[in-house]
Amino acid sequence: MVKLGPDLYTGSDFNSRCQPKGDFTGFTMLHESCTGGAPKYGVVSQMSVVGKVGNPFSDAMNDPRAKPDIIEVGYYKASLGSGTVLEMSASKKAGIHKYTLPGKAESHILVDASHVRRRIAAKVSRSITWQETLAIPYPAEAATGATDYYQALPWEYSSNAHHDLQTAISYMSGPARFTDRLDTTFKPVVYSGNNQFGNTLFNPGNEPSFTTPYLYNSVNRQALAVQKSRFIANSYYRPTPPGPWNHGCSGT
Repeated sequence: MVKLGPDLYTGSDFNSRCQPKGDFTGFTMLHESCTGGAPKYGVVSQMSVVGKVGNPFSDAMNDPRAKPDIIEVGYYKASLGSGTVLEMSASKKAGIHKYTLPGKAESHILVDASHVRRRIAAKVSRSITWQETLAIPYPAEAATGATDYYQALPWEYSSNAHHDLQTAISYMSGPARFTDRLDTTFKPVVYSGNNQFGNTLFNPGNEPSFTTPYLYNSVNRQALAVQKSRFIANSYYRPTPPGPWNHGCSGT
């Protein structure tokens, strides 16, 4: 499934993202429902840059509108201040981006896999590699660096379904260690936050954790996937008022 659209920055962090004014920060393949369409949790943004790329986290990578957007059913066109024209459409299973770049010597397409470029620019002083995140020991340092991540702990993102899981398992020294880390995610009293969930690293009220119980299937531990997912469903979700905890995010 794709839900293509532009992301713009107007001086405030608008979750609806497509704004009548502001500078383009990227063009995203998928926008969430429920939380205002915010571009987060691993959806992939692309952004054309004319000229040299210095700091890719800088607002200098943004681009203003040159003229009003053209929007039709199944088609979107944006004219950027740099001279780039971006067109988007979608097939049944894929999004299509077409860039017409100006006749200048140097042009680039930035791919922001995390789509938190403008959010973390002021926070992150250095790059944090995936391998570093996977190497976080447990449980004492499980929340280390949390301010460098959007709405979740680095521990949660290290067990995220967006990853190449077989590579992640190899980085974690194999299935046994991967299973051990998943078990730790659900252990009570290992984290100072999430007190309403027993101080677990797992957070059933926000999206980054939602797929974690099912990752046991990746190491042939289907019984644990069923056990954890049933416990979570029975403990935190219900079909009667007031509904699931944090029903906005949980509704996704």
